[in-house]
Amino acid sequence: MFAVPLDELIYIQTIPGNPGSLEMHSLNETATYFDNLNHVASLYPTLFRVHKSVLVNPDHIKHLDTVTHLLYMDNGTQLEVSFRKLRILKKVLQRKINH
Repeated sequence: MFAVPLDELIYIQTIPGNPGSLEMHSLNETATYFDNLNHVASLYPTLFRVHKSVLVNPDHIKHLDTVTHLLYMDNGTQLEVSFRKLRILKKVLQRKINH
């Protein structure tokens, strides 16, 4: 078992070919554990689902490329953003900038 402060969490993704397994990426570690994204999303509403297999912490987004649908996180990771989530994510990021 492990605990990571939410402000250190960068993103969580499913592991392809391994149902029920998630990979958590934080500032200081990467860990694998058993759960599902729907459950995690319900526990942490500040996380944003950018794709069917990825939840991100908007506080760690560095740049959103709306042409390529790529999200650049502050740890250097590139994540794909689904077309349907792109418009909503742009609004979320705009609200962050305005606050």
